Amino acid sequence: MTTTRPSSPKFLVEVANAPIHTHYFESTRIKIKVTNISGENVLIQRVTLQFDPDTGAAPNYEDSFPSLRLLSNKSDLIEVDVTPVPLYREETTQFKIGLMGHVESGGCLRESFSERHEEGFYIILKVPTLQLGDIFISFKQPEDQKLANILVRYAKRAGFNPCLFMRNPELGKDQWKEIEKLIRQCHSVIIVWALRTEWGEGVEKEIELCRKYGCREILLIAEGVDPPKLYDPKIAYKQFDPSDPAKDLSEAIASLRAQVVKPSF
Repeated sequence: MTTTRPSSPKFLVEVANAPIHTHYFESTRIKIKVTNISGENVLIQRVTLQFDPDTGAAPNYEDSFPSLRLLSNKSDLIEVDVTPVPLYREETTQFKIGLMGHVESGGCLRESFSERHEEGFYIILKVPTLQLGDIFISFKQPEDQKLANILVRYAKRAGFNPCLFMRNPELGKDQWKEIEKLIRQCHSVIIVWALRTEWGEGVEKEIELCRKYGCREILLIAEGVDPPKLYDPKIAYKQFDPSDPAKDLSEAIASLRAQVVKPSF
């Protein structure tokens, strides 16, 4: 059981079921024991958990609205369900707990309070044991390597085995045969179409191979960039912010995972 006490607090806050071990995309319940040490009756209206972000991403928040009336010197449990997405940091992910509400007096709500507890809370977050097969990541090199690296990291957290081909000269090898072999073994292809993609032929060739082998197409297009000429209007695509792509790429991976876990017929 982990505990933290801020300066001049109204509450003593503990995570009653620590340590917590969970996986990405697996719902887990965090049980927070709150003890009112303020000497006044209070109404806790909102609880916010702020989780450490992944590299290059914003913090992750989970809110609960318990409307819990807590008498002075009394304790109660508040439960918050959390389902980590790829934006959460892997392994030890620390989080802060915020409590918001009003002091109660004579049956009326008086001044509001907001109190944060910031140390000693964490979950251990692992990649899923569920294996969802191979996916190919198509991108223009080297300009979009950063985007590909994010997608690889997020794909592993969703249970996929991401494949990509680095086009480095290898004497005596037909590199397109190697790329075709990789795409043939994948059930889906994630296509990154960014500002300079149209300046090369590689991604368009990989789209053609994707269709040749009947792979699912996941098209990601940078904001402000027109879809490629090969774009199939029957297929929905997702735009991403090239200056802050983490959230959009995480949502794309989550969408693909949902399609694979619960395919539509």
